[in-house]
Amino acid sequence: MMTEISCAFTGHRTKSFPWGYDESASGCVLLKEVLAAQISALAEQGVTDFLSGMAQGVDLWCA
Repeated sequence: MMTEISCAFTGHRTKSFPWGYDESASGCVLLKEVLAAQISALAEQGVTDFLSGMAQGVDLWCA
C-alpha cells in the first residue's frame, strides 16, 4: 500500500519582497534555488503530493 504524503505551499506575495517584481534580482534567484532544493529533498523523502494556492509569489514559484 502506498502512503500519500502532502505538502502545501503558501507564502509572501511578489510585491512584499525587497526586489518586488524583479525576478532576476540576486535575492529572488537565491530564494528560488533554495525552494527548488527543498522541494527536491521533500520528494526524495517520500512526499507524493504538492499543493499550491496559486497566488503570485511563493505559491507560484513552488508550483
